[in-house]
Amino acid sequence: MTLYLSVIALCLTAAFAAPSLDPDLDNHWHLWKTWHKKSYAGKEEGWRRMLWEKNLKMIEMHNLDHSLGKHTYRLGMNHFGDMTTEEFKQIMNGYSSKLSKARRSEE
Repeated sequence: MTLYLSVIALCLTAAFAAPSLDPDLDNHWHLWKTWHKKSYAGKEEGWRRMLWEKNLKMIEMHNLDHSLGKHTYRLGMNHFGDMTTEEFKQIMNGYSSKLSKARRSEE
């Protein structure tokens, strides 16, 4: 019986600890998706929305610190706002411009 209650308590804790989406940001989310031509299939929408909200809050906190003189630059939301840091690094660290390719072929 004690094991049963422990399992129920653990499940309830996990359910209430799961991040929830801010309904006040619904319109902002839809505008951002439209502007950047983003669409998602199935459960990916919730995952991307959660990442976007997390990144938006990080940007807002950074800009608040900027207004207090803690940073010399401001941040803004862009088309990478629904990505994890790891996804962003994979995309951006693999960048190779046409100019650098042309220079390598001349050598």
